[in-house]
Amino acid sequence: RDQPRSRGLGDVYKRQPYACACLLVQTSAALVLSRARHPVMEKLVSNFQPNDTFLGPMCRFRIITGKNTAGKSTYLRQTCLITIMAHMGSYVPAEFCTTKPFRQLFTRIGTGDDLEANASTFTVEMKEMAYILEHATDDSLVIIDELGRGTSNTDGAALAWAITEQLVHKEAYVLFATHFHELTELSQIYDQVHNSHLSLPDFSATSEAGHKLVEG
Repeated sequence: RDQPRSRGLGDVYKRQPYACACLLVQTSAALVLSRARHPVMEKLVSNFQPNDTFLGPMCRFRIITGKNTAGKSTYLRQTCLITIMAHMGSYVPAEFCTTKPFRQLFTRIGTGDDLEANASTFTVEMKEMAYILEHATDDSLVIIDELGRGTSNTDGAALAWAITEQLVHKEAYVLFATHFHELTELSQIYDQVHNSHLSLPDFSATSEAGHKLVEG
């Protein structure tokens, strides 16, 4: 009897486009992704929503807001994975990809304590951010998925604001997902800070997140 044919890489490339990444060494080079996808999640979720990404000299810091389950963490992780794949010389899950060479990629993702190290959630957050602030440069890509959640809302928002300003002065390329909407006011102070959010189809109580990143 005929055996079902196994799915190979060729089938994957036929279903969704994979782009050849272009690394640019010019000082004005930007990270540009068109209709990028998470290379793992797109195989597990039907109708995965692709998203665009742009970080450049005039848009170094992007603050991303949106409700829970809107897709913020997936978006950040797919940007990390695609950046690493591009620097390896791999094809990437996107229609178009160009990026400057990043010397380092820093991440501050998730919340949780470390009992073995006698470190609370807040301590873990601050240790990780202290390391990033000490080592990040204008050739770094920094991914932050929530910050200041291990303390009170007032203290957390103040810390997140201060850390954001430090990263802006370091001129690193940053994607920062947060529930502190106060941070969006930084776009009125610094030209290189831009706001984005994961869209909602409407404002009804039962609406599902659109998982589409839009400006504002």
